[in-house]
Amino acid sequence: QIGLGKIVPLASHYLQQMGHLCLLLLGLGRIPSIKSHEIDRTDSLLRVVGYLERVDGPNRTVAYLEQLAELHLAFGNSVEAGQALLNVHEALSAATADRRLADRRIAALSRAAECFESAGHLDRAARALDLLREIFEHEQHASLKVAQLLRQQALLHEALGQGDSR
Repeated sequence: QIGLGKIVPLASHYLQQMGHLCLLLLGLGRIPSIKSHEIDRTDSLLRVVGYLERVDGPNRTVAYLEQLAELHLAFGNSVEAGQALLNVHEALSAATADRRLADRRIAALSRAAECFESAGHLDRAARALDLLREIFEHEQHASLKVAQLLRQQALLHEALGQGDSR
């Protein structure tokens, strides 16, 4: 049995953390989701993500990183969206045992590659595909996926060789 002397400090600590998170979320909610406030909204989202990385697991952190990617995509900033999606991959890289999180990681890398390619950053797209290929190489029965990724990478490298990179 846990005594009242142990519950009160735990509850107090929890309430302090929730209060801090609420302040961060209120700040984020006050910033309009329009192009002229994109940098402010990005900074606010990154503060929320940083806080959640310190006190919470990857689920909430990833959710806000995905929101950040969507914000950048909404304003046509594919490179920034791709980078946010690479951060999703990093945040989930330790969660390989959970199939649902592994699928989110794969989806984030696929979307990051698409974002970089659409922005003309073919070298970054090729690196994202390389990370994706490494994941598939560790899965059973994924040789078709690996072959498809290698074809995509070859096309990107051909374009890079022709000087079509930023």
